[in-house]
Amino acid sequence: MEYIDGVTLLEHLRAHGPIELREANEIASQLLAGLEAVHDAGLVHRDIKPENVMLTRTGRVVIMDFGLTSPSGSGSIGGTPAYMPPEQARGEATDARADVYSAGIVLAEMLSAEAGPEESSRQSFWEAIREEPPKLPETPWKPILTRAVSPGFEERYATAAELARALEEVAFRVEGVEHEHPYPGLASFQLEDAEFFFGREAEVEAVWKRLQQVNLLGLMGPSGSGKSSFINAGLLPAAPEGCFCIRMAPSTDPFAFLGRALLPELETNQEAIRFISSLGGLDPALEVLREQRAKHGELLIVVDQFEELFTQSPVDVQERFAELLGRAALEADVHVLLSMRDDYLFQCQPFEILRPLFSELTPLGPPTGSSLRRAIVQPALRCGYRFEDETVVEEMLQEVTKE
Repeated sequence: MEYIDGVTLLEHLRAHGPIELREANEIASQLLAGLEAVHDAGLVHRDIKPENVMLTRTGRVVIMDFGLTSPSGSGSIGGTPAYMPPEQARGEATDARADVYSAGIVLAEMLSAEAGPEESSRQSFWEAIREEPPKLPETPWKPILTRAVSPGFEERYATAAELARALEEVAFRVEGVEHEHPYPGLASFQLEDAEFFFGREAEVEAVWKRLQQVNLLGLMGPSGSGKSSFINAGLLPAAPEGCFCIRMAPSTDPFAFLGRALLPELETNQEAIRFISSLGGLDPALEVLREQRAKHGELLIVVDQFEELFTQSPVDVQERFAELLGRAALEADVHVLLSMRDDYLFQCQPFEILRPLFSELTPLGPPTGSSLRRAIVQPALRCGYRFEDETVVEEMLQEVTKE
């Protein structure tokens, strides 16, 4: 089974109390996207509750425990009573609306100060939801959650996707963000754009897991698949505590650009800068990297657009820089991530020290499905805006899927 590096939603609520609407929106978006995938497969989870939702260190939301999952339309009594809809408690046939009910309670619990960490407080909260009308937190979500937890399944949202769209309709304008630009256009996302970067949570977590297992890793994808944005706004902001990250592109002088990336750390060591910026100082350069690795505990060198090494540098520079990166991974215990267009991968083959790349590749294709939708919709919601017409979003998805 997959190891999930995180905590349950229940543990998070007990540690931090009610969640602000902005964070709750992000959790809800991912939770309901996961349920949408379950329902699209013709299944009903039947046991959605905070204990079965995990929040990972990198911000991914994971639905757990599919032990009670059954095909849509089947019926039996089973689940957690506090989160079970009436029809499930009666053993009747259930469909996606049963999970909508349970998810509605979970979303309400995230926002409720009354739920509290004690079991008695949670019990009072559950009882209040089952009153008529249900007692729900006074937030902009209240009308939507009221419908989601309706005792009559005909009155609920038909699917998790419908519930997600309804939450997006809630306009929660944030003061002072009218000047923000949530979409970078044709430019790549940068580190400062991380709050507007959505839809790559699973890939970010997967790459960090691989980097804990290997020291030399290749990130491959076609041109335009978003590798630079993924690195800048996804991977680097999710770096583990204590990991020092250097990002660079080879450009016309890879040694000089690596030196510039290290400059803030080496500004009191001019000799080290001279060595790292020269073409001939491989051993001194390696020693500098080894020192930085020891200083920070972990060191990650990300070389984005690695294909520039082959397009902008002569062969002798290619050989020396490839040797430095390979030796850094092998001899100095430095993590090295090389991001490049997939059509340049074979250019690494002549360099013996880079051949481990061919067995340690992580493909990065364009986002699809609910991940692509989140990448389009969530940046606007983060600024308190929404699309006027869902049809526009669907047309955009159809046009760019697999591009």
